[in-house]
Amino acid sequence: MKRFYVLSKVVKVGFLACILVSALVKNSVAQISTVIGSGTNVYNTGATVDIPAGTFTNNGTYYDTTSPGVMQFDGGVNYSGTGTMSVWDFHFINGGTSTLSSLVSVYHTATIDAGTIVNSGAGNINLRTDIYPHLNANLVVNGVLNGTVQGLLATSTAVTGPCTYSPTLSVNMSGSVVLYQWQSSPNNVTWTTVAGATNHLQSYGECTGILSRNNNYYKQRLYQYYFGHIP
Repeated sequence: MKRFYVLSKVVKVGFLACILVSALVKNSVAQISTVIGSGTNVYNTGATVDIPAGTFTNNGTYYDTTSPGVMQFDGGVNYSGTGTMSVWDFHFINGGTSTLSSLVSVYHTATIDAGTIVNSGAGNINLRTDIYPHLNANLVVNGVLNGTVQGLLATSTAVTGPCTYSPTLSVNMSGSVVLYQWQSSPNNVTWTTVAGATNHLQSYGECTGILSRNNNYYKQRLYQYYFGHIP
């Protein structure tokens, strides 16, 4: 015999929240549907919000860009809707497959745990490296990431030393499944792999470092391990 349970409640989180939660129980397996309705604004200040496995439809606004606030997708969540979501940290935990069909803006760190798969679509994770002081927003991938990410940057930091100019290049992505390969270009169009430049952090300059200066452009090619090989 099939049983269907619906739980509706208004929860005050931060300033205002109105979340409708529906639980479908079939053969003792629960699928949770979380909804932020149209015209509903959910504002938090450094809160931890755990979204259980199921669906999350956001047609309103969710906003918490204050440390240590974190939005957790727990066990595989399909996220969609016409609304906006801006978070300090975005964490995919406890396995499963999460699919993002709508944009999520991350102001600090997006983390994908081991054993967890994330389908981010065409840039539906947006690291807000374009907004001061969140220029160091980063991505940590220990699971599997499919799709593209907005805001991945290769940055340059000047360091002291005997050379005229000896900066250090770094990319704002890390994790146990990530491999790095720096490339250089004289015109930002044609790119050539730099031999030996395979670290997250890479120095270059006139006197030291693997990368030669020569007014080149530099970028990272980022790979992930899938069952021990590079795709």
